[in-house]
Amino acid sequence: MLPALGLPLGTLRRRLFLLLAATSVVGIVGVNLIWLPGAVRDVHAARSELQLVAVGGVRDQIDLFLADKEEALTTVAQLFRAAVIDGDPKSVAIVGQRFLARERAFEEIGVFEPPRTWRYRLSRREVAVRVLRGLLLGLFAFAGFFFVLALLIERAGIAPAFAAAIAVALVLQAGALWAMRRAC
Repeated sequence: MLPALGLPLGTLRRRLFLLLAATSVVGIVGVNLIWLPGAVRDVHAARSELQLVAVGGVRDQIDLFLADKEEALTTVAQLFRAAVIDGDPKSVAIVGQRFLARERAFEEIGVFEPPRTWRYRLSRREVAVRVLRGLLLGLFAFAGFFFVLALLIERAGIAPAFAAAIAVALVLQAGALWAMRRAC
């Protein structure tokens, strides 16, 4: 007996297997075609609800962050006011540097005079530039130390070579400090 497909069916066992396999495939496809659109709608609705919750959470975190920064600004403004009224620029600088070190969200702070001119201004970039400039000038002492040590260690011996290298490093470091203070 030949089926419509043209393949021999063979034994009864093979026919039952093919019938059960076809029924299973049709059943699974049918259930998925009925169930899948509803499940996709549910997933889409849950996703949009999750997005709303996530946006709300981010908004709440931003509100907390801004409230914290507002409180920090209010506190430092009171400290700035006291330092500015005293007229001591060093205490103003200390308050500003501490604030910038503690609050990473702020890049620059300052105090204005009434006609919109800076009375005092402190920038994180200026501090970083001074640190890097000091590091660069300090490297000359490092280079000088090893240069003198390399020149004298074989000729003069270990102790005199190290003494001369330390002396050169101290002189170069003092010159770097003098140059930094002169530049500021």
